[in-house]
Amino acid sequence: MIGIDAHEFVAAGLTREQWQSFDTNPYRFFIRADVRTAQAIWSILEARTSKRVAA
Repeated sequence: MIGIDAHEFVAAGLTREQWQSFDTNPYRFFIRADVRTAQAIWSILEARTSKRVAA
């Protein structure tokens, strides 16, 4: 989760303001996130995992 970049975050439909909070403490941000935000972050992680499995 620490490796998520701002461009991935914004591409998932989240804001730069959310990114700043996420960048400060990603685990806390994820735990406190609403369902839509948590799903967007999870989709980033799933996309990364599927790329590693396919390689």
